[in-house]
Amino acid sequence: MSILKRESIITRLGLTAEELAVLKAQGFVSCESRRGQVFFKLRFRNNGKQRVCYLGKDPAVVEQVQEWLADVQAVRKTEIEVGRLAREAGQKLRNCKEELSPLLAEAGYRFHGLSIRQRSPVE
Repeated sequence: MSILKRESIITRLGLTAEELAVLKAQGFVSCESRRGQVFFKLRFRNNGKQRVCYLGKDPAVVEQVQEWLADVQAVRKTEIEVGRLAREAGQKLRNCKEELSPLLAEAGYRFHGLSIRQRSPVE
């Protein structure tokens, strides 16, 4: 699907610039069934209030909106994943230092930040 075609569909939803910016961080397409018919809505929160845009029944339109959402939310999802990995790495590093500290102390060494240093004779 071309980017221009997706952009025109998003433009037809009548979203403000602020709402488009909010969609970069969050929002999703929901599927609902009523009286045996399936239809779709774009849902997100703006300033604490839920905003719902009717997308209709056409799966092609829904697919284009979902592709657009995936494109604009990719950066935010990457930021979240990098943050999660950084926290996980920090925790593993703390655990390793905790396990190594007694062994280093026996050998006359200590941690100075992340560096291993020999204990000075004064210590």
